[in-house]
Amino acid sequence: MSDEHQVQQVLARYARAVNRRDGAALAMLFDVDGRVDIGWDNAGTLETLITLTGHQEIADAVANKKFPPGARGRALIHGHIIEVNGDRASLEALFEEFVVRPGDEFRPGRSTIEESGEYRSTLRRNDGQWKLVHHQVVLDTDPRRARG
Repeated sequence: MSDEHQVQQVLARYARAVNRRDGAALAMLFDVDGRVDIGWDNAGTLETLITLTGHQEIADAVANKKFPPGARGRALIHGHIIEVNGDRASLEALFEEFVVRPGDEFRPGRSTIEESGEYRSTLRRNDGQWKLVHHQVVLDTDPRRARG
């Protein structure tokens, strides 16, 4: 498997862990001192809102994300751009996270986009395994305004 494909698989596993709210699986995709910065693109300037460092903080963040009763999340990741240079790699991709709400006997279920934006990641290969070192989640809009 090519290096580029291996790096893309890390992000595919990231999406699966987020969809399943599997914090332990998500954390294992990161280097021991891996970091996640979550922010938004404020007219071309990244405004960081949350920083998570290390496996436990990363695991807890995804495992404890709340949805409306009966709803679940679904992350879609696409448009990968991957550059590999030896044991280092950079990855950019687009994402949308949907909230899937169940239907009932009177109305069908529905999906709405909760968040969208870009992932900007750096990875390092250690002992043959690619791990996320720094993962930026750059939201398209300020989530503080979107939620009122």
